[in-house]
Amino acid sequence: MPGDDGDTTLADRMRIDAADEEHLYANLMRSMADDWEAGGPTRQICRGWEDAPETALVQLRLLAGVFRIVLSGRAPELVPFYRCLGGQAPPDEAWPAVRHVLERHTFELHGALAVAPQTNEVGRSTALLVGLFEAVRRTGLTRIRLLEPGASAGLNLLVDQFLFVNQNWRFGP
Repeated sequence: MPGDDGDTTLADRMRIDAADEEHLYANLMRSMADDWEAGGPTRQICRGWEDAPETALVQLRLLAGVFRIVLSGRAPELVPFYRCLGGQAPPDEAWPAVRHVLERHTFELHGALAVAPQTNEVGRSTALLVGLFEAVRRTGLTRIRLLEPGASAGLNLLVDQFLFVNQNWRFGP
C-alpha cells in the first residue's frame, strides 16, 4: 500500500500512538514496535502494510484482530488483560502471551489487517450533545428519545449519563 508518511516506519507509528500511556494497547504497541524491528511475528503479520498511510491505523487493525481471537475463545490466556472482560492483570505483563497468540494466528491476523476497526469513543458524543441542545432550543421539547443505528456501539444512547465540561459550562451527572 502506498504511504505518504515520509521516513516514519510502522514501528515509529506504534510508539507515537502509545506515547507515555500505560493502558493495555499502549503497552502492546510499544512491544509490537520492538518485535517489528526484531523481525518477529508482528513484522510477518504486517508484511505488505509497511508503507500504508498513517490513517490506515495498521496497529489498531492488528490489535482488533487479536481482540476478535480473544472474544472467540481461542486465546483465553489473554482474557485477564482485558478490563472490558473483567481482567485485572497488569497491562505491562501481557506481551509474552500476546506474542504467542501472534505466532499461532499469523495468517489470520494478516487477513485481519484488511478490516478497519470501529472505534467507539464517547468523546464523539459532544457533537450529538450540541445537536440535542439545538433541537431543544428550536422545538421547546423537554424529552428526546434517541435511536442508535450502531454507529457507536450504543454509546451515544448514554449521552445523558456523560459529564461534559467546558471553561464556561458543565452538563451531566
